[in-house]
Amino acid sequence: IYLVDSFNGTIRRYGIASRRVTTLAGQPGVEGISDGIGTEATFENPRGLAYDGERGLLYINDGFNCTLRTLDIATREVQTIGGEAGVCDVNQDGPLGEGPDTARFRLIIGSAMGPNGRYLYLSARGTQSIRRVDLETQVVETWAGPPPDVAEPRRGTNDGTGDAARFTGPGGIASDESG
Repeated sequence: IYLVDSFNGTIRRYGIASRRVTTLAGQPGVEGISDGIGTEATFENPRGLAYDGERGLLYINDGFNCTLRTLDIATREVQTIGGEAGVCDVNQDGPLGEGPDTARFRLIIGSAMGPNGRYLYLSARGTQSIRRVDLETQVVETWAGPPPDVAEPRRGTNDGTGDAARFTGPGGIASDESG
């Protein structure tokens, strides 16, 4: 079982058979945005995880850094793949990567892999929306909730399709076999 130890800023593994907890990445109590291997990597209040067994990766919502990151389970290498550390007032759809024309995030909390491993779904509390990352094309789009160009997303409970849907603080998210 993989877990985020948010307030310690670490990503950990719990062995069911051994009942042993192992820190895979991060430094307990040290906040930052460093990529690297194991304890070289730092996080600032990481929130959600999604496991990608096909690629051997964990996708990490690095909460207060407003970034999406990966952890290669075999090598323990952490890489920032989307968002810009500390730029938490911008919400933008677009390709993963660095630069002003790429995707931006505002406090992503939960994440779930789609059943075919192509899509990663994110619950974005900072924008009251659900976002989808196409892992083949490396493009992020707002899937449900206010569009990304809304400066102050309106909270609500509206059922609906796409930007007609409204949320108030979306958190956990899961996907079933059918997607």
